Amino acid sequence: MALVPYLTKDKMSGKNRAFAEKFEQKHGRPPWLRMLGAHYPPFLDAVDALYPHFMEHGTIDRQTKELMFVASSEVRACQWCVGSHSRYLVHEGGMTQEQVERSRRGEDETTLSDQQKLLIQFARCVAKDPKRIQQKDIDQLRSASLNDSQIVEAIAVVAMSAFTNTFTDTLKMADDLEMMGLQNEFF
Repeated sequence: MALVPYLTKDKMSGKNRAFAEKFEQKHGRPPWLRMLGAHYPPFLDAVDALYPHFMEHGTIDRQTKELMFVASSEVRACQWCVGSHSRYLVHEGGMTQEQVERSRRGEDETTLSDQQKLLIQFARCVAKDPKRIQQKDIDQLRSASLNDSQIVEAIAVVAMSAFTNTFTDTLKMADDLEMMGLQNEFF
């Protein structure tokens, strides 16, 4: 069980309650992360300020960003984030479970472009040890036609995953997959 209780919608502020209801309608499940984060509304304000901008805007497509998020979360062994974003890629991103599993492990996935594969590998390296990134790594991205804005965009996605990895791992959200009915959907 998570280390603090999940708040029910009736205990959330109006803004967070409205978001929770919209999320539930769109995704068919409660927004569990939001239900924990609602204990400290500034956390949710930060998520709301960062997540949509990092994941839905920019020039790197959403599927690639989700794959980078999953790969970097896998490197950090965050079961919640790996499962949640892998589920998204299957249910809403049009990928199969096998494609997602190969991609997040950095294995060859023939349905991905070389640029996507490179960005996933870069995300894994940044997640593992950002201090080890060298000029040659940035040059490799540039040689794959990524510009400096896209390189910073990619790093921002990996940083966003670290933010949520820390939150979900610390509170032990993955321990509740069975209670949430997600144990078969998070892989």
